Amino acid sequence: MVFATSMRLTGRLVRTRPRLAQVMMNSRGALLEVPYGHAPHARHDIEAAISAGRFVIDDVGVALACTAGCLIATMHLCATDPKASVDDVADQTVLNVLRMFGMAESEARRIVALPLPADEPPPGSI
Repeated sequence: MVFATSMRLTGRLVRTRPRLAQVMMNSRGALLEVPYGHAPHARHDIEAAISAGRFVIDDVGVALACTAGCLIATMHLCATDPKASVDDVADQTVLNVLRMFGMAESEARRIVALPLPADEPPPGSI
């Protein structure tokens, strides 16, 4: 599922692209309003999941705000707690969001357990 994969990778930005994660954490809700970046893609993915019957959501804007809030809080937790496993915390967050959006427990767990594409930045990138 595209939404879950994107969210899992975004949650890992604290480890893979810490400067970008810091920008996202500092911007708080402002990034929800821009016509580029993560928010429009997440909105599209949420709408696709609703159309496919995977999510039960009344208001896409509220779902997008919930997604952003969870990700920002997750990145903050991982950035400030040296004992936190970024991968585990990000995956737990995605699991909780999928359930919050109405996905069945078994399907949410199956999706979160899927392998991710490589998330390490190329040498010299942000």
